[in-house]
Amino acid sequence: MSISTLNGTRPMVPEDLNPLAENNALLIPAYQRTFTSYANDPSVLDGLARAGIPSFDVLSPLSEQGLCRYDYGLLSAGNGSLDIAKSKLEAGIIWNRSPFSKVMSDSGGYQVIEGGLDIQEYHRNREEILGWQENVSEILIGMDVPPKAAKNESKTGISSLAECLQRTKSNIEWEVENRTLRRRLLNTAQVPASPDPLPEALEWYRTLAPYNDTNRWGDRACEGWAIGGLRDKSKSVPTNILLRLFLRMYVDGMLSGSNNYVHVLGVGSPKRFASMTAIQRAMQIVLGDPQFRISTDCSSPFFLVGQAGQYFVKMEKEEKTAAGQRVKRVDISEIPVPNSSFLESDGPHRFGLMIEDNLGDLHDMCGSDIRRLVATAEMFGIGEVGRHLTGTPLIAVGRLIDCASDKGRLSPLGYAVINFISLCSFIRYVYEESGKILAIKQSLVGQIVEAFRSTRPDAALSRINLD
Repeated sequence: MSISTLNGTRPMVPEDLNPLAENNALLIPAYQRTFTSYANDPSVLDGLARAGIPSFDVLSPLSEQGLCRYDYGLLSAGNGSLDIAKSKLEAGIIWNRSPFSKVMSDSGGYQVIEGGLDIQEYHRNREEILGWQENVSEILIGMDVPPKAAKNESKTGISSLAECLQRTKSNIEWEVENRTLRRRLLNTAQVPASPDPLPEALEWYRTLAPYNDTNRWGDRACEGWAIGGLRDKSKSVPTNILLRLFLRMYVDGMLSGSNNYVHVLGVGSPKRFASMTAIQRAMQIVLGDPQFRISTDCSSPFFLVGQAGQYFVKMEKEEKTAAGQRVKRVDISEIPVPNSSFLESDGPHRFGLMIEDNLGDLHDMCGSDIRRLVATAEMFGIGEVGRHLTGTPLIAVGRLIDCASDKGRLSPLGYAVINFISLCSFIRYVYEESGKILAIKQSLVGQIVEAFRSTRPDAALSRINLD
């Protein structure tokens, strides 16, 4: 078997995406086990080794060795083992990340909603969950039982919003009493999806707010908030509700000092992310605190690959101006799996790959030699990550297609590579598209500040349209 060498390959200079987060809300990718587990797949490591790359870290934005650098990530207790030794194997890229990176850990409340984590087991494992969170991350999201658990009673065994709140209160109190003080613990507030969500959101907040009180709990008190209920999928709860909830928190002093960090769960669309950035900038002015921060998390780049057979990619599109001139503009979009002459499109892991120099059909490509594969322009686009990847031995030599399958499925290496591309492109996509939205809505920050300072702030905030 012939193996290509690195001769003539130009150095791989990482693309740093961290500057995108400056003066913006912070987007935190929610890493999935379907991606992180490939770091231990022998075929992936073998493919990387054949390409002259010593470790999976090249595909980890959290690593100093990554082709793309982005120092933030989230890992959920509901997506893997709570045994620390096992977790270090299945999520090694999280545990072995750069010392400059920061990771947030979710307690697994979302898995309770879906019925994937039994509510009794969730309660019994509180000590394991807290220990795992404190070891794997710098920021911990408290053990909540979200309101949607009551809407899935057949799977969760929970029948009411009151029970969700009571279970959450019990968990947060236990965590405050038992935390080891080494990490930032975010208390949880929820905005239930109802015709009038604000009263229920305020009840949830007021019930749990005492656990952020340093006069009562000292150094054990929670430091900041994680707010759920504004996930993008249905948009049944208007973003405006968050502003009105913030007003109560602001009046109570619950956004100041050690509480100057708010994480909004499950938000990844550019439109809502732009709203989070506008709110962050406005609250920095209202609070007089330039360190006040809002972050969000999203798992879309991983789920698109694994479930929808899609990925995010940066592309260059040609458009015609009003004057009739043709100009090229950079855009990022969600690309469906394209049809191909030799790749079937009936599964989630099909992508439009082409063989360099028309080397032949699938059987020729899967011969004894490692064939050179290149991606179509639609896959890698023109972004920095695309230029780096298409110029590296990883793409030029790596076997992206599973040769044991006559349907052309992606190999584990191919799956890992496409996830990486989707992740890096998604990060760029959210920041750039939200920036365009804010450029159009330049007055939004001033409107929010003015509303907070008005004589009737709640009424003024209720009139601001963020959706």
